[in-house]
Amino acid sequence: MKMLQPRAWSVMLALFLTEIVVIGPNLTVPNVFLTPLIRAFGWSHAEAARIAFATYIAGAVAAPLVGWIMDRLDARWVIGAGLVTVALGYYCASHADSIWSMMAAFALLGTGAMLAGMLSNMVVAVNWFGDHRGFAGGLVTTGASLGIGIAPPLLTWTIARQGWPAAMRWLDAPILLLVLPLVLLVMRTRPPIPKAQTTSQEVATLAGLEFRPALATLAFWLCIVADFVFEQGEIGLLTHSLTYMIGVGFSAEHAAWIFSAQTLLSTLWTVPLGVIADRFGVRIVLACALLAKALGTAAFCGIDNPHLGPLFVVLFVICWGSPSGTVFSLFPVLLSEATGLRRFGSLSGILRCTSAVSMAIGPIWTGRIFDVTGSYIPAFVITIGFALVAALMVSLVRPSVGTFVLPTAGASPTVA
Repeated sequence: MKMLQPRAWSVMLALFLTEIVVIGPNLTVPNVFLTPLIRAFGWSHAEAARIAFATYIAGAVAAPLVGWIMDRLDARWVIGAGLVTVALGYYCASHADSIWSMMAAFALLGTGAMLAGMLSNMVVAVNWFGDHRGFAGGLVTTGASLGIGIAPPLLTWTIARQGWPAAMRWLDAPILLLVLPLVLLVMRTRPPIPKAQTTSQEVATLAGLEFRPALATLAFWLCIVADFVFEQGEIGLLTHSLTYMIGVGFSAEHAAWIFSAQTLLSTLWTVPLGVIADRFGVRIVLACALLAKALGTAAFCGIDNPHLGPLFVVLFVICWGSPSGTVFSLFPVLLSEATGLRRFGSLSGILRCTSAVSMAIGPIWTGRIFDVTGSYIPAFVITIGFALVAALMVSLVRPSVGTFVLPTAGASPTVA
């Protein structure tokens, strides 16, 4: 690997810890706290599920603004503000006494997670790691995967012994005592650029398209639509996977082991697949990962087969689990290669906005199809189709005209 600045690795450490401490728990907190909140307040499952919806929708609303800010303020202030907002959200949630106050607290969490999460972290990683963007994206996503794996047992243990409000407040400790000081100390959006005094001046020196011209390119919309289409089926299957496996005859324990196995493979393969993407091309690896997802989903549909069920389980774990983190990390990298770095923050904001909306509605229509048909298979077949369509769109992405064009010497910064 080409020698990188020592500062790049300290920045990556801050990004990695942010993903572990903030993003991983943020993605699992609604699930872990669902049952304790139902027992504490007597809410229905539908009412309790609103907290997850509030998290995703708040993130979707905030994403375009966060992307716009990332093109104008240094990342340490954006991510730092996000960490403080997440901490405030957990504190407010620990004192909430109604569904509406809890939703408001989780909306704060969603907003903070968008400020300090994958959007801003990927913008930083892509800017610092140059030709190793797939590798960097893989490391960032691996941090989130580790957080997803670590948070549930620790939170469950704390809830059982100290109650859910205390568990909420304990989540603030590593954020405020560890991650926030590190971010303020080492974080920077990109390596220093000579003669650039502000973030806007730095952006003005980068190759790529301005915001409005980028919106008019086919490559941009192929990335946006492919991600939007794929994420619906992805999160729909992820959300209902345990219920589906238990419904076709697996014990809760066996279903949990299968789920954990695919999560482990995702963690193990995200960085290697990112390195392969750097070597052979992001577009090729991402398209192949989406095809593997389609094959894994097809295998998932047959896990109750009396003869081939075990084989289908293995195929699901390998084909669906291995590329999971890679798909999520490579979409922003593909976008950067298609439109350049000039307005990568603002364009990533739109990508994360549409992705968050997709994640919010995917589980809903998946559950609705089950309610109408009595089976998850029709929804999973649609998911297969979505993955194939996304793979086709990704295969068509090419760098837009102007992606590699540097601004002319002496040009003034342009605000789009």
